[in-house]
Amino acid sequence: MENIKIVGVGTIQSGEYDVVSIAGTGTVKGSVICNEFKSAGVTFIEESLVAKTFKSSGTIKIEGKLKVIEGKISGAGKILGDIEANDLYIHGSMNVEGEINAEKFDGRLGSGSFNNIYGEEVKINT
Repeated sequence: MENIKIVGVGTIQSGEYDVVSIAGTGTVKGSVICNEFKSAGVTFIEESLVAKTFKSSGTIKIEGKLKVIEGKISGAGKILGDIEANDLYIHGSMNVEGEINAEKFDGRLGSGSFNNIYGEEVKINT
């Protein structure tokens, strides 16, 4: 699998990648499956994201689901679908229109909204 990177402003087509890296403003046209997804800046994903590791610093919007083994969101985010994760850490403002299902969830939230959160270990600090 190939790596793909945006530095500045750009677009990534749907597909399978090893590492996806966005520094700046990036749009993903469709769904992405990857081993590692990292974004710093503003990221918009038109469908779903499936990744082993996921890290977002800045602003992210995902119009579908987010499925990760380990995920970290720092900043602001909006997920229109469900989130499935083993470990999920959110620090900032997050709106999730679907459900969150994580074995371990740690939320340090300035603001946000969730429907349901399911997990073995759930921590929420406001």
